[in-house]
Amino acid sequence: MLVAVMVSLGGCKAMYNAKPIAGVPQPDERLKQISELGKNASNVPPEKQVEYAQTLSTIIHEETDPTMRRAAVVAISNFKVPITEETLRFAGKDPERDVREAACIGWKTYGGEQTVPELIQILANETDLDIRHMAIDLLGDLKDERAIVALEVPLMDNDPALQYYTMKSLRKITGEPEKTREEWIAYCQARHPDTAVAQREEKEKTEETQSPFLNLGPERRF
Repeated sequence: MLVAVMVSLGGCKAMYNAKPIAGVPQPDERLKQISELGKNASNVPPEKQVEYAQTLSTIIHEETDPTMRRAAVVAISNFKVPITEETLRFAGKDPERDVREAACIGWKTYGGEQTVPELIQILANETDLDIRHMAIDLLGDLKDERAIVALEVPLMDNDPALQYYTMKSLRKITGEPEKTREEWIAYCQARHPDTAVAQREEKEKTEETQSPFLNLGPERRF
């Protein structure tokens, strides 16, 4: 029964104030069924996991109602199949912030090696401050040291709340005691090469390679 409502995409455009149509689930019922599909994902046979996830992915790609898209994002994150990763990335670019927020949380639910890199990507590209806060919090909860270098960026931000969330997450990840913002910046920078120097050297190397005087004698360089 759950799958049947998923594939009936013709009713996706129904509004909440629309009159009930016989045989067509109304939005509140569809939301309930989508939610139940996600909650029962662990009971879905392996051979059906991709099929169910594909149906949810179709809703996320084609549904015009952002409430439906958000519910489908939450549900699909429970299906540990490759199409879920592609769909969460797609949802992370949704024009509606609530859908992008669900995608952010969805990565933690989905789990796996890709979760931390994807949350770092969200942190780097997201413009909504609340979602950036959420990504920082989730990175802290995951306690993965791969996030330390990336957290230097929000730590350098002028927003006090962003700085606070970042320092809190860094304490979770590292187990280090309380530090000042400046001390945390130094800690993060110590975890990777001096990127500013590396970038400058790379730029100088590129400019030298592209020089119009390359391979010309000293007499031609003026």
